Order: sequence, then structure tokens, then C-alpha cells
Amino acid sequence: MADFSDSKDYGTAIYPVHAKEASDLFSRIEPILVPKKLISRYLKGINLNFKDGSTLDSEDLKDRINMAMNEFEELTGILVSPTVIKQKVPYDRALYRQYMHVKSEKAPIMSLFSFRIVSAGGDEIFEIPIEWIEAAGFSYGQINVIPLLQSYTSMGVAAQGSGGIALLSILENSFHFVPRFWEIEYTTGLCNKDGRLPSIVNQVVGMIAAIEILSEKAADDADTSVSISRDGVSQSRSGPGAAKYQARIDKLEEKKDKLIEKLKGRFSRKYFVGNF
Repeated sequence: MADFSDSKDYGTAIYPVHAKEASDLFSRIEPILVPKKLISRYLKGINLNFKDGSTLDSEDLKDRINMAMNEFEELTGILVSPTVIKQKVPYDRALYRQYMHVKSEKAPIMSLFSFRIVSAGGDEIFEIPIEWIEAAGFSYGQINVIPLLQSYTSMGVAAQGSGGIALLSILENSFHFVPRFWEIEYTTGLCNKDGRLPSIVNQVVGMIAAIEILSEKAADDADTSVSISRDGVSQSRSGPGAAKYQARIDKLEEKKDKLIEKLKGRFSRKYFVGNF
């Protein structure tokens, strides 16, 4: 993994966004969801045994939580645990004039390691000084370059060797768009404390896992009526069958969808806009 000792961050919490300090009245950040907490929050009173004699033990519940975390990432486009991302983004003249406005594929950005021009052959041509990076938009993946320092000279290109030639060439020839021009390397994730997550994320993960487990239980209780007859004596019993857990599943689905929309709006983009 890259050394991020010289990386740039905004110096605030990932969640709550831009929080510098927070009271301890209640917990917004908590340990990653575990089976015991999953049961106490969403599966109280649910018999985890199945008709075939199998049961959902602690390892099975850990597996369901892991599956739910992966599903959460796909549904939201947000990576849960800290992950190093390296991507290339295009040169867009309109955005370049807006203080090199760049959007990362993943958000939030925990810290930015590098912002540079790298050739198709992998050679580094020019690197933006980390001191020039504006980090206030990292929570939703926005990077800006504001070179307002004493060393500022013509956007820094005159003092940066061959990288300056590349930048000047683009400006002089009035190119509107160059694909895969900038390379950015950064960490993304939802908490900068190891082994912990925003409690709201644990809620969504728990709901996803609980919905899957309740669906399994519903399929196992598919019979709506059972009749027993012996020596001329019979007994019959009716029940909801597969619909036994449907009301609970529907409620969890509704709440999960609302929270996912809130999280997507806070950390990622619903619409993609560019200049071509």
C-alpha cells in the first residue's frame, strides 16, 4: 500500500461530514456490525433453526453481514472500508479554468496522495504540489487546485520543467478535451477509525442482512396449513406460510431504501455532468 504520510486531507471527520468536534451524548460511530448486534436489532424472537435441522450459527451470520456490506457498496457506490484508488480523469478546458475542478469516481475522499500528469506509458510528467490542493470538497469527491502561494508562477507551469511544457501545449493549442490526462491517487472509505463505521451505515447493512435471513425463513415456512391424522383422530392447523415475515420485510425494505438515498445524496452523485 502507498505511503500516505504526505497526503492531503481536510482534517475533519468523514461522518458527520466536516465535523471537527462532536459531543459524546450518543454514538454516531460504532464498531462494525457483529452477529449478536444483528440479532438484537433486527432478529429478536426469530427462530434461526430450519426444518431440515440446520441453523444459522455465528459464522453464518458473519457471512450474511459480509454479503450485506458488499451489497451496500453496490447499491450506494460507496466503499465501506478504507481503500486506495488510482484513476485517470480527462483534461476538460472548461473545468480546468474552474481551478482544475476534478471529480473522483469514489467519494468521500479520506486523503489525496497525488494529483499528476502520467503518460500512457506510465511515465510521470508533472505533479501538482500537494499544498495547492483544496480539500474542502473531499466529502463528495471534488478536488480543486488553488495555487495561491508565493511560489505561484503562471499556474506553476513555468517552474515545473517538462510538465509545464505539457500544460502550456494544451493551453496554446486550445484543446477542449484530452482523455485520461490527470492521474489521481487517494483513499476512500466511510470512517478514518479502523474497525468502525457510521452507525447509520451499520443500520443499513443490518437491514439488508435481516431481509435476506427473513426471506430464507419465509421460504422455509411455505406451508399455509398442516393436517395430522392418526387412528381416526385428525388435527389441522393453518398459518400465514411464506407471508409470515412479509410485513417486517416490507418495513425494513422501505426504511433501507430511504437511508440509502440519504447516504448517496451526502457522499456521491446522482447525476453526472461534463463538458465535451
